Formats: sequence, structure tokens, C-alpha cells
Amino acid sequence: MNVMRPLRSRRSSIFFGTALLISAIGLTACGFRPLHGQPGQNAARTQANNVAGTMAYIQIRPIENRNGQILRNYLLDRITPRGEPSTPHYRLTVTLTETETSVALNRDASETRTKVIIVADYKLEAINSSPEKVILSGKEEASSAYSRRDTTQYAYADSAAKRHSAERSLEIISEAITRRIGLYFRKG
Repeated sequence: MNVMRPLRSRRSSIFFGTALLISAIGLTACGFRPLHGQPGQNAARTQANNVAGTMAYIQIRPIENRNGQILRNYLLDRITPRGEPSTPHYRLTVTLTETETSVALNRDASETRTKVIIVADYKLEAINSSPEKVILSGKEEASSAYSRRDTTQYAYADSAAKRHSAERSLEIISEAITRRIGLYFRKG
């Protein structure tokens, strides 16, 4: 038995190593390239830097209400992490709509769980062209839910849960918008 264990271990190591090598080759063969990462090839690195460099020229317009401010800050952190451009070439405009739906009720018809759905309509315009041209537009949606206790004793907890739920959705939306813009610029 002891003689067989090292042999099995060696076989499983060889099998694992072979499987890892085959999957690595398959991943490179499928054309996988990171959008913002630091890939090993110079051509891919240059392309990633070009996408980030182009995105640095996007001006993000103010968005209405508190959730709009939070979304704009997330977008600023992702799209222009070194600060807003002094001479923007593109303008991103976003409008938000938010709906709340009761998804669970008590026997007395008071809500115990609320679903928050946030929809962001966005458009990216090239402002250095005459006339200004919409080059990308779309809609992103995210939803999250939170528990409620409709008593004054838990008013702060309900408010904080609602705020955190909205912030999660806004972060998801900012990631999706940033990814769509990055893919647009990557395609050229």
C-alpha cells in the first residue's frame, strides 16, 4: 500500500499539470485579453493602455439626486481615476429611475422585504465632432432587496438597509457602464 501512494500521487500530479497546461493553451487560443489589466504581450498592453487613455477624456455630467451623486462618484473612480479631464473629448450623460416593490408581507399586510430596482439610461457623445454625435447609448439595470421593520423603533435600521441596497445596485451599474464603454473603445 505505501508503495502505491507515491505512484498515485505522481500520477495525479502529472494529470493535474497536463490539465492545467491544456486549459492555459485553450484560454490563449480563444482570444482572451484583459480589458484594463496588465497582460504579458506588448501589443495587448498597448491596447489596454489606449482604452484607459481614451476613457480618461470622458466628462461625466452631474446626475440628479443623491443616488445620482453616488453613481457619478463610482463612475469617476472607474473611468477617470486621475481626475476629470481639462479638455474632454466625450460626454457621458446618465439618467436614473428607481422603483421599490414589496416582495414579502406580514399577515397584517405590512412589508418585511422590499426590492429596489434602479435603471440607468446612458449615452456617450463625441463632443469634439460637429455636430455632437451619440456614439454609444444603452440601459443598465440592477436590483437588490432589503428587510424592513415598519416601526419607529427600527427607522434608522430601515433607512440604512435601503441606502446600502441602493449603493450595491449603483456599484453594479457603474461596473456595467464602464465595461460597455471600454468594450466600445477597444473595438475602435
